[in-house]
Amino acid sequence: SISIRPRSTKDTYKIKDGWEMVVGIEVHAQISSQSKVFSGASTAFAASPNSQVSFVDAALPGTLPVLSEGCVSQAVRLGFAINGSVQPRSFFERKHYFYADMPQGYQITQQRGPIVIGGHISLDDVLGHGQSKKVRINRIQIEQD
Repeated sequence: SISIRPRSTKDTYKIKDGWEMVVGIEVHAQISSQSKVFSGASTAFAASPNSQVSFVDAALPGTLPVLSEGCVSQAVRLGFAINGSVQPRSFFERKHYFYADMPQGYQITQQRGPIVIGGHISLDDVLGHGQSKKVRINRIQIEQD
């Protein structure tokens, strides 16, 4: 078996022979844009509180979200940059949960129908041993955050 020592020597984790440790990390990145992904409201830094809220953001009855073409374009470009498979068809869905600054009561996400599937990022000689490492990417999804 393989022993893995964390920073603290207090604990040692064992992996049985024939098993491989796989660690997944969820990373959130903000697309650089002048407006929010589903409304035309500004994203200007350090604006006054509640000054960048549209009717869609406030979840007023009868309002519908409109997807930002610029945000989709940037997600597609990122998909090509990581050698991912840009999907010819993707979809959005509602993920229902309560969050204090989300009056809709749901988040618009691409959990099951992402815009990009797969890909990788190459890390060249990060440890100084002359070896590069490929970090696999599961998916890129656009979501309202």
